[in-house]
Amino acid sequence: VWIEFHSPNEIKSFELPPNLILVGDSHIQRGAFCVIGGAPGVGKSRAAMALAIAGATGENWLDLQVPNKFRTMIIQNENGKARLKKDFETINCSEFEQYIRICSPPPYGMAFEVSEFVEALREKIKQFNPDVVIFDPWNSIVGDDKQSDYLKAFNLIRSVIPVSDTGAAIVIVAHTRKPRDEEKATGRDLMNLLSGSHVLVSVPRSVFVMFSESPEVDDDNIVWTCCKNNDGIMNAPTVWSRSHLPFEYVGEYDPKEQTGKKRITITIDDVKKVLQLMPGTLPRKQLVLILKKQTTASPAACYAALNPEGKFKD
Repeated sequence: VWIEFHSPNEIKSFELPPNLILVGDSHIQRGAFCVIGGAPGVGKSRAAMALAIAGATGENWLDLQVPNKFRTMIIQNENGKARLKKDFETINCSEFEQYIRICSPPPYGMAFEVSEFVEALREKIKQFNPDVVIFDPWNSIVGDDKQSDYLKAFNLIRSVIPVSDTGAAIVIVAHTRKPRDEEKATGRDLMNLLSGSHVLVSVPRSVFVMFSESPEVDDDNIVWTCCKNNDGIMNAPTVWSRSHLPFEYVGEYDPKEQTGKKRITITIDDVKKVLQLMPGTLPRKQLVLILKKQTTASPAACYAALNPEGKFKD
């Protein structure tokens, strides 16, 4: 069947396949493309690894709900076993053993133009039967920045993972270009920073872009933004620490507060001190004011630190 048409009532009575939505409000769904973009070295591969870990545990991925556990295959061409070992040393691998597969860089790269590579990859995917397949990075698949090259790259990926409401979701890890001095992109405008053709953001159903919160080399905080979600809501930008896997929530992102200063980090001792000074029971809004005065941190960071379900909940 090359093409199929339906009446409005046929579409209305269509029953969604089980587990169609894998993450969030259709942020990642079966049969659809998703993009994770960011500058070189900002932590895109770690964000992709955090997605795989969330699929294995069923815990949220960067504040997006994971309704059911899923299996992830990462096809990557950048990090060797020595680099990957550093990430896996910090996590309980036995918990993820049946849920994650990641390749070392292929000897001849992402050789989609070679039929033997395509057949080998297709067979590996069939054996593991993943729910999510991550390609990292995009520029190792695409030949050039022309529209025809980008469309060809999408077709090459579809040659091993056909479109299907019950098949795997496809996540592409892509680089952003260096912004010009006058550019201060936020929200949807961040998609304009993705390198290459507009095809890269028009074909996927959802696009995320991450960037460093500050230029300081010792600051591990990144800003995470959903720039596009065709089938669901777009969440507000948030700040995360990428020091460990999975990423740790820091707070909401307020571009008005970004003056080049290093973000104040709230510690567990700060929270304990506020609670010890608390005269009886106070609403969280009042506790936030006390914590803000004590630490000079932003209100968003104070609310996050005093969240009953946050990192200091115990």
